[in-house]
Amino acid sequence: LTNFPTNTPLVQAGFSSASQSISSGSDTEIVYTVVTKETPSGKFSTSTGRFTPGVVGFYYVNALARINAGNGAGEFGNLQIRVNGQPSTSGSTQGPTYRRYQDDGAENSFEVSGIIELTSVTDYISVFIYQSQGGSQTLQPNHTNFSAYRLITWAVK
Repeated sequence: LTNFPTNTPLVQAGFSSASQSISSGSDTEIVYTVVTKETPSGKFSTSTGRFTPGVVGFYYVNALARINAGNGAGEFGNLQIRVNGQPSTSGSTQGPTYRRYQDDGAENSFEVSGIIELTSVTDYISVFIYQSQGGSQTLQPNHTNFSAYRLITWAVK
């Protein structure tokens, strides 16, 4: 056997030394500015932070973000994987949005992952973050990244 399928399209993105400011009290789409891996090229936009693979199928998606949030007064944050920018209405791990709630502490890391189905070649995947610190917080560049790749399905005939 010679032509094995690969898990493409795929992308890995993050930030260089500068990252993004996240305002308090609203969902903010993360705009990753550096692509570290991408096959084929041109599927991830560093202007919008969106991965538009152009191939329908199932994708494994992982996002990690770290902000200074929470001070013991009940502040919280969440990280969401969305398809076409649409949040889940349930706020659970079902559907296109994955939420992780965490409160308190000086520095919080949020990580979410899931298998996302794209049903149209124009579908895109992006990540949103929410924090309720009261003021803007900055994502920490060395601890904030995004990766996604298409899952291969095998059919035996």
